Amino acid sequence: MNVSIIIPAYNAAQFISRAIQSVLEQPETAEVLVINDGSTDETKNIVYSFKDDRVSLLEHENGINKGRSASRNLGLLNATCDYIAFLDADDYFLANRFSKDKTVFDSHQDCGAVYNAVGYDVRNNQYDYLKNRLYTVTEEVPPEQLFLGLVDGVFGHFQIDGFTIKREVLKSSGLFNEQLAVAEDTDFFWRVILATPTYSSNIDNPVAMRIVHDNNSFYREDLYQGYDYMAYESVIKWASQNSVKTEVIDRILRRVWIIKHKENTGLWNEIKYWWRVHTLHYRLFFSKLNLKYFPLVRRRKQILSFIYPKSS
Repeated sequence: MNVSIIIPAYNAAQFISRAIQSVLEQPETAEVLVINDGSTDETKNIVYSFKDDRVSLLEHENGINKGRSASRNLGLLNATCDYIAFLDADDYFLANRFSKDKTVFDSHQDCGAVYNAVGYDVRNNQYDYLKNRLYTVTEEVPPEQLFLGLVDGVFGHFQIDGFTIKREVLKSSGLFNEQLAVAEDTDFFWRVILATPTYSSNIDNPVAMRIVHDNNSFYREDLYQGYDYMAYESVIKWASQNSVKTEVIDRILRRVWIIKHKENTGLWNEIKYWWRVHTLHYRLFFSKLNLKYFPLVRRRKQILSFIYPKSS
């Protein structure tokens, strides 16, 4: 099993050396693609200091910063191995990162991707409660049940450092959505799950560690405002274009509208958002879901409360 590892890096001089070293220690590592995303620190020089032929440095045109999605996509377009994995530049792999992955891929001929547990290396006392936790799907889930469970938050979550995918799957799933500054990994995961059977690998013990430090984005709620909706919309549009079952799209829409109603932004804003979502693709607009989620229909008991008897 030969794996291409993609590492997007922006001003990662403090962490990048350990990240690369942890990747090179994996027997399955055939190439390491570090994408320097417009760094202004010593990131590039540190990458060049590795004399291992497996390590390559890629940059965007004119050395500009384009974000994680574009950087991972540059890596995906240049990867040559049949299997691909990812590592954020401030994280690191543990020993035997891919040992169980190989077994799972070999055991399930239909398997296009696998997921693993990731642990936390806490460098910020504010997040000490994460030290003994795992970022993982909490139980073995049949591939056909995985997507709906993740949408509803039943089984936990994926983390990019623990995800391994066959390169051929990208023809169906597509690359990362470069319009998403955050939540791009969730959008990517969900499209992959819908495109190929995805199995659990090591979900009981971490195969990588996510370093929690002051500049992490995962606890910056302000960065995620609005992007969760954009991630849902990206998956809805992709699913509509790729003949995903209406029942699956229905479940995504249900989740979106649960969140939307909790915001209580008012009927007119809900109608505007309904129009935005249901015109993403003609299949969606001309489906029964268009009427089902029209705000006047969903709010009929509230709007026409004088007709509906109050429950005792």
